[in-house]
Amino acid sequence: MDRRSLGFPEARRAARFQIKHPVQLEEPVPGTATTVNVSSCGLLIRLDQDIELSPGESVSLTITRTDGEESLNLHGKIVRVERKYKKIQIAIDLAP
Repeated sequence: MDRRSLGFPEARRAARFQIKHPVQLEEPVPGTATTVNVSSCGLLIRLDQDIELSPGESVSLTITRTDGEESLNLHGKIVRVERKYKKIQIAIDLAP
């Protein structure tokens, strides 16, 4: 069951797309991750190592393009940290 089937309105601001792509976390600490899903206003990443991050922290990350074009440098704010099955997922809001 999902929120809609239970009668709750859709809370997402934008459609999400299931895309797996490597990400380089630059700040507040360096690390590597993989996207789980992306949207026009945020993304969910799965960290490759155990890094302590908290909601409200600002983050900077880089996504290298596969077509050889310039990398995407993104800045956002952590809105959620999930620990599942020894994996850490971080939801990041990219809205200004």
